[in-house]
Amino acid sequence: MNVYAHTDVGLRRAHNEDTYAICPLAEEDALLLVLCDGMGGEKGGEVAAELCSTYLYDTFKGEKTPTKRALRAALSAANRAVFRARSAGDGENARMGTTVVLALAEPAALTLFWVGDSRAYLLHGGALSRLTRDHSYVEEEIAKGRLSPSAARLHPMRNVITRAVGAAPTVKVDSLTLAWEEGDRLLLCSDGLHGALSDGEILEILSEGEPLGIVAHGLVHAANTHGGEDNVTVVLLENTKENLPNA
Repeated sequence: MNVYAHTDVGLRRAHNEDTYAICPLAEEDALLLVLCDGMGGEKGGEVAAELCSTYLYDTFKGEKTPTKRALRAALSAANRAVFRARSAGDGENARMGTTVVLALAEPAALTLFWVGDSRAYLLHGGALSRLTRDHSYVEEEIAKGRLSPSAARLHPMRNVITRAVGAAPTVKVDSLTLAWEEGDRLLLCSDGLHGALSDGEILEILSEGEPLGIVAHGLVHAANTHGGEDNVTVVLLENTKENLPNA
């Protein structure tokens, strides 16, 4: 598999509250990817995102391909770790939490777990599919038919999430398993990307056929060109048997 990640502070923030981890497993044809977007103030957000991603990386690095049960248990443990830090903190740390989107990639299957509004997309056959459903105020309003997707992009509460790692002693985690094929591309991203670019704009850049490094930097550059209001992070994975140059 071919992987590339890129994170950027954006144009309006002083600190980067996003983080990611690329976790090698014992089986060379499997890989674990993690992306977190912290919240609750710059310092607190950084701490929460780092705690979550580091916990997951340390738990699975070099281990055999984890089961879904093991992944869910690790996410619950990561939630407890962030919640303990939140409970023991003050100021920004007392409000901290983080989103997480985790992908276990195997040659024929993807397994996803997520909390919050960081997303996973799949490029297959020239079409882009959004694999995750945001845990956010506007997403819930869309599901109830009270808000259109186009209106949601401009809504003043578009950044309000309804679930976060570390916000409570326990957290509900959504999951999905699906097939993917050689040549497909998986994108994990924070809301700094999907909040700035439409799915159509993401598709246009992602499907250009360039190496992953060029695509990743192109996505981040496009988000900054659209204002760079937030930190932006992308993790790209291509289902291929070859290790190709990324830039």
